[in-house]
Amino acid sequence: MKTSEDITKIAVALNKAYSEMLPLIKDSKNPFFKSEYADLHSVTSACYPALQANGITPIQSADRTEKSLNILTRLIHISGQWIETCCPIPPTKDDPQQYGSAFTYGRRYGLQAAVGLAPQDDDGNAASRPPAKKAAKKAAKKAEKVEMITAQQIDNINIFKRQAKVTDEVFAEQIKRFGVDNITELTKENARKLISAYTKKLESK
Repeated sequence: MKTSEDITKIAVALNKAYSEMLPLIKDSKNPFFKSEYADLHSVTSACYPALQANGITPIQSADRTEKSLNILTRLIHISGQWIETCCPIPPTKDDPQQYGSAFTYGRRYGLQAAVGLAPQDDDGNAASRPPAKKAAKKAAKKAEKVEMITAQQIDNINIFKRQAKVTDEVFAEQIKRFGVDNITELTKENARKLISAYTKKLESK
């Protein structure tokens, strides 16, 4: 890890941002290993709004060596202070497609490590949990789906709404698709879907 000479301001901002980040959910499947994982979009959706709200911008780049592709993740604070981590990924083949896959893979894990995010339902931990705890977790996840939107999610939606330049009229139509007339009536799950849709729109620009 590398840092600017002084990190007092970014450390405080990062600590506050971490407390505001959304849960990182495993929502993609790996058909080869028959496992679930949180893809890059899920990682950015979980942490970007909280980072931006606290004056932190993540920047990622790749530095190729003979043995690996080093993915550099730098968190830059509005004060100019920064923290940088490196995630080395060895491509399985020396071709553009494999390097592209390695870059995406490295960005995902590099960003998770830099901001301290861990996906829910970790495979290793799940395998070691007693059956009763597994059942309790499933019940908790089921209950979470009907919980109402949080204040932090409302703030995140408003941030993404402004960035995506969504008008009030368009936004009203968007939330009606979830069967509600007001943002405060959204469930947590539908709020995540709306944030995810805005993130995809911003990433496509």
